[in-house]
Amino acid sequence: YLTSITVQIRQGQGAKLDLKLNEIRASGKHLLPGTAARYIVRSQDNQDEVQIVLVWRSAIMPPGEQREAALDELRADLDEILAWETAVYKESQVVMHA
Repeated sequence: YLTSITVQIRQGQGAKLDLKLNEIRASGKHLLPGTAARYIVRSQDNQDEVQIVLVWRSAIMPPGEQREAALDELRADLDEILAWETAVYKESQVVMHA
């Protein structure tokens, strides 16, 4: 399963995002149990746009309530930096893996 979240960076918060992501990486926060991969990428076309991509392993994927609680923690940690009211969420099922 794949979760994709596209969200805007609040005005003037781009540098703070970089610092916060380094802090999150160094501390091992927001590993989101059940994920095989977690990516946060900045659009090359629009530097004020971030995409969060989460790849879930179906065999160890936690129930929806636990996944949502983990996402709530991530959203809270990045609330001053990302404009969550602009977020577009997509949930997908992987049909082929190579």
